[in-house]
Amino acid sequence: MQQLTKSQLTDLQGGIGETVESLDLESKESRLGELETEAMREDFWKNQENARKTMSEIEKLRSEIKTAQELTQSIETLLELYESSSEDEANSLIPDYQELL
Repeated sequence: MQQLTKSQLTDLQGGIGETVESLDLESKESRLGELETEAMREDFWKNQENARKTMSEIEKLRSEIKTAQELTQSIETLLELYESSSEDEANSLIPDYQELL
């Protein structure tokens, strides 16, 4: 890639947005809240197997949510940097762009 364009960045932003939307983060965040509330119950660890499954699901949900948020933030930051930079500076963002692909 020789030159980075705003169009490439907005296309990537759109693709990331569609992917994040398809993950239905709102319901994952809701489920995470339910599980975290359940994990705070006094008798939570009485059933070790269920507790481990719950903790595993909590960790999976946290990871998915964090990854989606980081991708969204990264492309937004990259777009902001692109818009506030000269052409030469913008082209220095190519490795960051390629990392998000």
